[in-house]
Amino acid sequence: MTIRNWLFLFSTTLSLGGVAALLLGLLLELLMGEMGLTLLQQLLAGLLFGAVAQMGLFAYMIFNWVAAGFFRKDFWFNTVQVLLLLLVLGEVILFGYMADDGGRLLVPEAIVGIVTLVAGLAVALWKVKLTSQRSFVPTLFFMVVATLIESGTALKQDSLMMMLYTVLTLLVCNAWQVLWIHRLVVPPKAAESKNRQKKRAGTPAPAGSKK
Repeated sequence: MTIRNWLFLFSTTLSLGGVAALLLGLLLELLMGEMGLTLLQQLLAGLLFGAVAQMGLFAYMIFNWVAAGFFRKDFWFNTVQVLLLLLVLGEVILFGYMADDGGRLLVPEAIVGIVTLVAGLAVALWKVKLTSQRSFVPTLFFMVVATLIESGTALKQDSLMMMLYTVLTLLVCNAWQVLWIHRLVVPPKAAESKNRQKKRAGTPAPAGSKK
């Protein structure tokens, strides 16, 4: 990825995080009551979520690069990603359905896990339409696992509203990134051919040759 493309992705993800945080904050307050954050605090939180989403994307890209050198076939790497995805979802959803001290069977963690899974499936199917079938598992893994990990301490709160606010904003940022990344990353072979064309274009013509 070139510096120019990275700056585009970084700036747009940051901006989208701020806008999404404001809109989601307004929507959640209309549906669930006061959140307790001012508009400025919501905007700053959205910018922070956008930056965190960027770090999550590049962490996954490094993980993907290392795993590609370790696993020679996509099948084994996809299997590992599916197992990790099930492990993370199991911790969030299954433990979320276990009764708490008040005897409630459905607690916020389970709701957040289900919402993340549904959004991840939708984005993964969209990614397949834009690219190929091979992108389904990596996209689903990134959307679900990366989002839940990035949410961090937000999942430890007692407020479902704050959990949804954090996770939904991160989902918007991650969806934007994963749906754009294939357009910004130049394959090695394409990059080499472009460099060769530039070198040829910059090479002066031999003496006596016709233009």
